[in-house]
Order: sequence, then C-alpha cells, then structure tokens
Amino acid sequence: ACPRQPHPTRTHAHTHTASPRYDTALGTATARHATAEPHSATFLEPFPLSLAADAPMVHAMRMALMPLLAVIHAGQALLPGHQFAKAPAQGTSHSRTSLAVMREQWDLSRFAQTALFFNGPDQVLKRILPQPQGSARDPSSPLIWSGDRPDLLEWGPLDDVVMGGVSKSSFTVQNGVGRFAGAISTENNGGFAGCRSRAITPPLQLQRFSGLKLRVRGDGKRYKLIVRDDYNWNGIAWSFSFDTEPAQQLLDGDGSGDGSGDDFVDVLAPWASFVPTLFARKVPLVQLKTDSITAVQLTLSKFEYDSELNPAFSTGPFELQIASIEAF
Repeated sequence: ACPRQPHPTRTHAHTHTASPRYDTALGTATARHATAEPHSATFLEPFPLSLAADAPMVHAMRMALMPLLAVIHAGQALLPGHQFAKAPAQGTSHSRTSLAVMREQWDLSRFAQTALFFNGPDQVLKRILPQPQGSARDPSSPLIWSGDRPDLLEWGPLDDVVMGGVSKSSFTVQNGVGRFAGAISTENNGGFAGCRSRAITPPLQLQRFSGLKLRVRGDGKRYKLIVRDDYNWNGIAWSFSFDTEPAQQLLDGDGSGDGSGDDFVDVLAPWASFVPTLFARKVPLVQLKTDSITAVQLTLSKFEYDSELNPAFSTGPFELQIASIEAF
C-alpha cells in the first residue's frame, strides 16, 4: 500500500499568529496579555481557529454557539481554581502567583449583553450569508454615518469587560450628534473602551475615495478610528490614531449642537495612514481592501501599537462627540 501522504499545509488570509490560545474565554487570555488591547472581543473565539479552515457548516455552528459558550466559559473563569480570583487580604500572600487579580467586581451580565449584541444568531448569519440592505444605504456613497442618519450604522459598546475589565461606555445620539462617552479604568488588567458597528452588509465600496473624514468635538484625549475589511470577527483591525482638543462646550457640560459649531473639527484619515493590527500589534505585508469595509469602530485605549502607551491617556470620564463620518 502506498504510504499516506501528509496533508499539505494550508495558508489562511488572516492567520492569528499574534493572538494567544484562549484556554478559557477570559482568564488565560488576560493573564498572558495584560498589556495587549484587543480591538475585538476575544471572548468570542473560545474554539481553536483552525475549525474554520475546511467546513463552512462547522464554521457556522461554531459561530452560532459562540455567545452561549463564551458566557459559560466566563462564568467558569470566576470559580475557584481558574485564572481570575479576588485580591488577597492585605498583609497576606497568595500561593498562586500566576493568577490575575480581580480588584473590582466583574460584570457578567454586561459581558453577555455585548456577546449577544454582536454575535447573536441573527448577526452570525448576517456575516456568514451577507444580504443587501435594500434602500437603506448606497454602498458606494461617501456618507458612512451622521447624526441626521443614525440608521446607517448600529453601534454597540465593546469595552474591556470582554477581558474582565470594568471600563464602561455607551454611544447615544442627541440633537443630531453622536456621543461616545463613559469612564476608563485600568483595574482587572483593563484600560480600553470602544464602540463598534454591527457588520455592514453589503460591505462599503470606498475604493474611489482617499480616506475617511470625521467631524468631531473632543476632550483632549487620543482616540482610534478603526475599520475592518472582512467579516472575520477577530480579523485585522485597521487603526488610525487621532488627537483631540478639549472643547469648551464639553468642559461646560453642554453637549448640544448639530456639528456646525466652532468647537467641531474635521479629522482626515487617509487610507495610507491606517495601521493593520491584531490585538494592537502591527501586522506586516497586508493591504487594506477599501472596496470591502465591513465595520467601523471608535476606541479609547491606554495602548497605541506594539505595547507603546497612549501619551494622552488618563483614567476617568471621557467623551467624544461625532457629527459625521464620511469618505473623502
């Protein structure tokens, strides 16, 4: 009989060489990557990534089960013997020095809400079998989102709760202006908050434009604008960092306006300036597919790229107001 030939090595478009193996939904990932900011919710990949290699049905089943299994894994992570534990009492020592200490209570319900918002069955099917949105959007239109057209994107919070942290944010629209706001904490190895759109179907076809333009009013912090060019939830995040000036209306607690005031400024993000990252680490030799933009995200993080710190980062409250996002 002929000897069995070894199976040829497969190459995948987005091999996750920079990401850890997630033995549980939260514990091991946080313990090993306390300094790595995930731009996507790593709790949504509790299975080996290789399962998606050959069988679309296996991939679909894995995606559909992710939210439930993520919640189960997360609950297990808080039980004795798993990676997370309460901080030892003052003056005592902990025999397991490898444990990641949880100094503040972790919000399991908020974790579950995030999982279901982004990876509920309807969203999984939407990414696996993208369907046209009808007349809601022209995929080649320069307008991506505005306070006057809030229906163009469905925003949801994507905070460090997905890794056991306690930072919290929300995205609301009032008087024609979007408000990404909340509070950042570095407790429990956290330090980032974000809002991400649900999958855009069909993807935006923006290849005839030079980049994206945001009309924003800030608080003096440095934020990231992130886009994605496929439906892989934990795929490459194309990131553009931008600084803001503290707006007087924010300092006065006045969030009114329609984006036309003097405090609003335009931020230009050329395609060539977007940095490809996996979990805040740069990825070489890839090219942004501007004809297939599938999601948009705003993030405030203590990290820049490759473990470099955000020079304008501080804990506590934050607020970024967005009048519009469009291609230019």
